[in-house]
Amino acid sequence: MRNADFEHKLEQLGLSKKEFTTLVGMPYQTLMNWKQKEQTPVWVDSWLENYAKAKILDDISQVLKPYLKNV
Repeated sequence: MRNADFEHKLEQLGLSKKEFTTLVGMPYQTLMNWKQKEQTPVWVDSWLENYAKAKILDDISQVLKPYLKNV
């Protein structure tokens, strides 16, 4: 994935670069190196896709939570 696409996906997910590096457990400088190469590692695209899905499921579970207390 190109770096511009990566930054756009982060923006769509409401994540900063710093938050991303914290979540994946890597140094911020590593991410800055990607920008110089204009390419992200292969795993990043699938990680962001899974994060987006998890975020949606978290939102749904919060909406359903009051209705599931009696189950």
